[in-house]
Amino acid sequence: MRDASLISGDIFSTVGSGGIGKGGNIDINSVTLSLKDGAQLVTITRDASDTGLAGKGDAGSVNIKVSGIVDITGKRGTSTSGIRSLVEKGTEGSGGNITVYAGSFNLREGAELAASTFGKGNAGNITITANETISLRDGNTFSTVEPGAIGKGGNININAENLLMRDGASLQTSTRAASDTQTAGKGNAGNMNIKVIGNIDIAGMKDGSVTAISSFVDRGTEGNGGDINIDAGSFK
Repeated sequence: MRDASLISGDIFSTVGSGGIGKGGNIDINSVTLSLKDGAQLVTITRDASDTGLAGKGDAGSVNIKVSGIVDITGKRGTSTSGIRSLVEKGTEGSGGNITVYAGSFNLREGAELAASTFGKGNAGNITITANETISLRDGNTFSTVEPGAIGKGGNININAENLLMRDGASLQTSTRAASDTQTAGKGNAGNMNIKVIGNIDIAGMKDGSVTAISSFVDRGTEGNGGDINIDAGSFK
């Protein structure tokens, strides 16, 4: 195996507008993985276009297995580095899971892991397992039922030696309120399951955003908030 690096580039697996069928998975096995300057791994079921109806089918999953470090960082213009599995508005199908196994994991400088549903179907789960530390610094990990969506939110599962969160970083499951163009989401927010052998260390904020672990349903939505389950050696 070799190191894998993606800089300001994208890898997509897509059920396109007018498509009917399941999207394929993205599988990466390497020593290290680096996503920088807006680089993205994305599985998606697309909404309607000028020439085709919204896609019907589940988005694929993203599976990462790395023996060393996974480092996801930064932006380029409006593109944020990250791993995403989405079903867009008007689609029918569930989002895929995002699963990461690594020696250590960094999510920083605005980077994101996102599993969300905007259509009719469930959002995927996000699972991060690290032999050493999971570090989130100004990085966001979320599974959401977005405005206009009908379906369950996915769970977020964290397993590590240590968990460090700083600079407005977040772990979040939620069902979102109505937007200007879409009704409030309908469905339960996912659960948060965190198991850390050593320390969980959460502190700080950035640009008004407090570093946080949260699960909630916004006003006007239909559904329950998820459980937050934390098992740790120490917590501060």
